[in-house]
Amino acid sequence: MLEPIHYPLNQPGSRYTVNTPGLVLDLDALEYNIACMARGLHDAGCQLRPHAKAHKCPEIAKCTIAPGLDL
Repeated sequence: MLEPIHYPLNQPGSRYTVNTPGLVLDLDALEYNIACMARGLHDAGCQLRPHAKAHKCPEIAKCTIAPGLDL
């Protein structure tokens, strides 16, 4: 899984501490959404084949491959 960098984003002016370009996301939400998508597609007997540029991040692509989502 991704190794998060913990920035103090809940403090005033903290957005200026993030190195840019930088992706800021909620890892719990990402993992939950990928799991829900994988479960729903599996239950429907379908496979997901998203466009390769959809996420633009190799680490996120690996996260979608892990539960069996076909890229």
